[in-house]
Amino acid sequence: MNKNVNWQTNHDPAGREKEISRPCTRCTDMTGRKIKFGVSLDQKTVDKINGIVEGSSDLRATRSETIEAILTAYFRSQIKHNEKARELIIARRKGLL
Repeated sequence: MNKNVNWQTNHDPAGREKEISRPCTRCTDMTGRKIKFGVSLDQKTVDKINGIVEGSSDLRATRSETIEAILTAYFRSQIKHNEKARELIIARRKGLL
């Protein structure tokens, strides 16, 4: 496998998984597969993510990379992820978050 290529999984309109590749724009030693999917965020969250990206201009970080870093840190934490996610979803739906 070429180390200069990011392997990603996308789904075609029929729902079949297909593998695509594209050159890595940030580094050349990334390994493993990445799955690409869309998310919807409220404007306040987008503004905060954009602020982090702008504050990290020396790293040339993208929004995608920033969100991935935040989620990676969350999942590497010692909390019970399912319970915490449920708690956060409920708080958000109640307007507390």
